[in-house]
Amino acid sequence: MKRFDFLDLLFPPRCAHCARYTAHSAYRALCDNCLASIPLHRSLFCGACSARLPDLKKVCHFDFPYVLAAASSYGNEPVRDLIHALKFSFLRDAVNPIADIMFAYAESLHLFVGQIVLVPIPLSAKRVRERGYNQSNLIAERLSLMTGTPLLSDVLLRTRDTLPQSSFSSFAEREENVRKCFRATLAPTYASKTILLIDDVATSGRTLYEASQALRHAGARRIIGLVLARAS
Repeated sequence: MKRFDFLDLLFPPRCAHCARYTAHSAYRALCDNCLASIPLHRSLFCGACSARLPDLKKVCHFDFPYVLAAASSYGNEPVRDLIHALKFSFLRDAVNPIADIMFAYAESLHLFVGQIVLVPIPLSAKRVRERGYNQSNLIAERLSLMTGTPLLSDVLLRTRDTLPQSSFSSFAEREENVRKCFRATLAPTYASKTILLIDDVATSGRTLYEASQALRHAGARRIIGLVLARAS
């Protein structure tokens, strides 16, 4: 008997949303029914005002440092439960459906065409020790393996510990929490490439904003924040 079969007997895999057994589903962390209930968006969004950008071009807020690519909505319960499972329940298997959903969305918009690199949002060293991993880096690693896209996991650094953005209810508090908390070093060969800045969820958008600003100061010209879900 294979090791994973034995472990499945001891710890039967269950869906992160509905708790059904997932032994015969596509993913250990999500059942097929819940996967089918996740609708994908069909456009990019303005990072500043959330306006849809159906032609993949900015039509407003031209100086804003990034365009948002959100695969689905945080209001979708299976999506929300997948994110919670990966971030707070230490269910690393949740990265597989998360990355695959993001890939399907990105492929529908041809985001992996051209000169692309992946940059995950970093956690502080303290948070990585507590969680055991950086969920954004796990997602970026899987996307890199799926697409052959270069992964730059060390060009963006978090310079200080910050509290989880979910700890704050107001935009002003979220903004202050992550203000100037990133530093970037980008080689000139990557400055002209499109950066897909990888995170799990965009709530206020301030984390993506601060990270994009740091990358822009390091020479990046085009940044797309690719996430599983946006909160609004």
